[in-house]
Amino acid sequence: MLLITTAVFRLATFDAGDRYRFSMTVVRTAAVLATFRALQAHFIYEAGPVLSAVLTIVGFFNLVATVMFCRCMRWLAETLGLTRSAASWRVTTILFFWIYLVPIGLLHLTSLASRIGGSGFHFDAGPAGLLLLPVFFVPLVHLFLSTSRMKREAEGTAPAHGIP
Repeated sequence: MLLITTAVFRLATFDAGDRYRFSMTVVRTAAVLATFRALQAHFIYEAGPVLSAVLTIVGFFNLVATVMFCRCMRWLAETLGLTRSAASWRVTTILFFWIYLVPIGLLHLTSLASRIGGSGFHFDAGPAGLLLLPVFFVPLVHLFLSTSRMKREAEGTAPAHGIP
């Protein structure tokens, strides 16, 4: 998580407009929270209801920030004139929104509501859940493709845009 957080902070230094700057502030906050969450996950203890609710909120916030990050990369690509990369990041954003944020976000919100209501929430997809696993790899693979595509395209235009 430290590598991802460091990379997010470096990407936030680009000037791609006010919406990029604001969104990257949200993404940086989520990256720092995710780093602390990863550290916290190394310790075994019984999380109380308040901590459990906070961790659920952080999980949902990280899902939203992931979609925002993809959107920011699209804005950055558009600002730098990387049209192919911008189109790729658009698809990546859509994939993360519909495959991660909507279904898993709803699970987070349902879990949070049940915790606030004092009841438990358990979700068991059963064997059918195994069939969904490959679907969850699609946005991740596309993220790596978009990242590689943007890197290659930026390297080809780096002198024109003053990219170090």
